[in-house]
Amino acid sequence: MEIPSLSVLSRYTGGVMHYFPNFSCKDELHSCKVYGDMGRFLSMDVGFEGVCRVRMPKECVFKEFYGNFHLKKPDLLSFSNFYACHSFSFEIEICGDLNVNALCVQVACLRTVNEIRKIRILNFCIPVDLKNSVGDFYKNIDFYALVHGYVLKGINNILKNKNEPFEFINKTVKEIYKGYLNNTGKNIGNGKLPEELEEIPLLLLCAYKSVALRTSNYTPMDYKVFYSYLFTVGYPKFIDLLIYPNLIGLHLIYEEIYLNGMDVPVNYDKYRCRLSLDYLEISGFYLLDTGVNIFFFVGSECNNEMTEMLFDSELKSGRINVGIKDNNFSKIVCKMLGMFISGRYLSPNYFYVRDTGESDIYKDIFFSYFLEDSVHGLPSYNEFIKNLRLDG
Repeated sequence: MEIPSLSVLSRYTGGVMHYFPNFSCKDELHSCKVYGDMGRFLSMDVGFEGVCRVRMPKECVFKEFYGNFHLKKPDLLSFSNFYACHSFSFEIEICGDLNVNALCVQVACLRTVNEIRKIRILNFCIPVDLKNSVGDFYKNIDFYALVHGYVLKGINNILKNKNEPFEFINKTVKEIYKGYLNNTGKNIGNGKLPEELEEIPLLLLCAYKSVALRTSNYTPMDYKVFYSYLFTVGYPKFIDLLIYPNLIGLHLIYEEIYLNGMDVPVNYDKYRCRLSLDYLEISGFYLLDTGVNIFFFVGSECNNEMTEMLFDSELKSGRINVGIKDNNFSKIVCKMLGMFISGRYLSPNYFYVRDTGESDIYKDIFFSYFLEDSVHGLPSYNEFIKNLRLDG
């Protein structure tokens, strides 16, 4: 096929990207993923001839825009078409004296869907009154959104300046800390972060260990580009998983729901575990949802009776398909999985990892998401906090 023949894709796909590494049509797992992703993509409504205008007070200016669009004017964006799986982000800077308690921003998006012209308007009200409600201002910060913004900056820095992400992390945390001191007048001392901001270095470090920003030379460039694309146009719920994956203790569900006959919960947060080896039991059975990949990890002393309710006893570490078995525990886990991936426009890859005490690439990948990991040229969380000198 000639390259000019592919130019039509930019008009009808809106830059949607799917990634199938080491694809083989003979592999059933690969074929199922392509079928699922393409079917979901082709069934989505397309917003053709999309334009978006962002309105805000004259004391504010746009500093950066991130996404897949053309910037027609400082406040006007143009899309060849717009898909529901895409989003865009922008950074606002307050330049003048904004004598209001809140910053109001209006985003209006116009597009054509099924030959019908539609418009959607969103209004945001952001508290900015630092003089009278500093505490409320910091309590209302969405740390995941804040970290996402810094990740986008980091991606741009790598592309433009080839800067090291770790240096950017240090600089970022110090800037946030100094801004907090200037706005609150508090002096925590000992170079420690205030309680309101403790989550920021954790999320930043996790994000900068992601494929998009890691500095290792052995990470394939196409893999890094795909993750950069996901961070740039992904929707918030999905990006939260790219920043800080969701670790669920399946053995906790097994003990509390299956053995004790409790009802299946709507919210699984009580079974969520911190991404630290201190919370990982050798007799545990875990599910790790990273957005793109979902891992099932079996500890070295895990109850085989429990794992065999989901997987065959002969199953070895590697990529798998997840199916429902004829038992309640399997139905509970599959129902939970369905809730996790509901509305996700990217079908995840599933991996089974068993800790046998031997070297295993899948086990190494699984552990790379934990705070104690110090590969890819970045320190562990404890090392990062220990070496962080906020007063310097």
